[in-house]
Amino acid sequence: MDRRLENQETRFFWLEKRVFSSTDDRYNWNCLWNGCKAAQFGDADLLITHLRSHAERSCQNVCPVKGCEFDEFTENEDVQRHILVHIHQVKLMARGLQTLKAKYKGQMKTLECKFSINTKLLYDGRTMICEWDECWMRFSDISLYQAHLEQHVKETPMDDSIKGYMCAWNQCKTSRVRKSLLLEHARTHVGGKTSACPMCGSLFSSDRILFQHLARSDADQASLCCSHCHKTFATNDLLSAHIRRHLKANPCVTCAAIFDSPAALKRHNITVHHGCKLYRCDLCKSSHGSASDLERHKTAVHSASPSIFCSKCDASFRWRKQLLAHEKVHNNEPAEVYSCHLCDSNYKTGFSLSRHLKSTHRLAIPTGFSRYQYKLCSDGHKRLATKVFVKESKASVFAESQTNYENIVLI
Repeated sequence: MDRRLENQETRFFWLEKRVFSSTDDRYNWNCLWNGCKAAQFGDADLLITHLRSHAERSCQNVCPVKGCEFDEFTENEDVQRHILVHIHQVKLMARGLQTLKAKYKGQMKTLECKFSINTKLLYDGRTMICEWDECWMRFSDISLYQAHLEQHVKETPMDDSIKGYMCAWNQCKTSRVRKSLLLEHARTHVGGKTSACPMCGSLFSSDRILFQHLARSDADQASLCCSHCHKTFATNDLLSAHIRRHLKANPCVTCAAIFDSPAALKRHNITVHHGCKLYRCDLCKSSHGSASDLERHKTAVHSASPSIFCSKCDASFRWRKQLLAHEKVHNNEPAEVYSCHLCDSNYKTGFSLSRHLKSTHRLAIPTGFSRYQYKLCSDGHKRLATKVFVKESKASVFAESQTNYENIVLI
């Protein structure tokens, strides 16, 4: 097949439109089943019923969804479970569309999602098992799996000793003060997302994150500026979430690195100081420090072809970062420039600048950082970040440390 036509077919997506309008009630849904010649569906429920009829008759050992074609299955039942996750995504996209309609009802609102679409699903179809309080019930349908877990949480009594609710998932000791917060946590054990962007299919754990996703996509509305790194954001929520990433309060006792959360510090200790990478690739036996690192590895190394496509041309990529750099060409934005703060050298990538700082200037990683990090300066260039921002209320944590944190800024 001609590569250009193949890319166009891959970009064909479940929902026809890439723009949401609060005044438009016509949204057509497409069947992405390879070889299906069905007309478009005016309702997502009709598409879901149609897809289930396909799944019941399917006996393939390769995912039949266009753009996915995942083929690492052991038996036919694995393919069926994999397809049901695709159908679950369509359900969440329809739910996301209804959420947007309800939020902007009676308003003149238009939202365009500029993130790339991707139907690739890296799930080998293994049986889903409930590990809540030794339940061990097995599921093939992710929707039933998540509904089952929610029922467990609903029936969880308050633990008077902690004045809260304990997670009963196998080997999990997490507790929450409210049952709604426990449900939010419990969903992380089963990949529980509650909504999806109807235009690109990205999955989210709450409607609030869906709204942030669309706001982040609209660069033209990004008028709120971070005073530390000059990045701009469309909403106060996005700006506040970004600023929290600047604030660090969890120092490593083994090295001088500081992290923004206890989870990040724990991951650093496990992977760096103990050399444990718990996420193993079942295709090449390589090890990775997080589930997201493993997923990126599989996408980049083991996918037969690039799975990320530009929505404006035929370019394809293995990494989302490559797509973002490419999209600057379409938007007439200047390419990123990484500038050395010690000399006049400029580079196209942070990796090249890091190599320059190491080899030419013999510069150590600044105290408080685990690697070279770069911030956007007022002239549009990115330079080495050297200041660590810490909440004033956490100053005592660093006063007790033997490390000399001269570059800490209390805010």
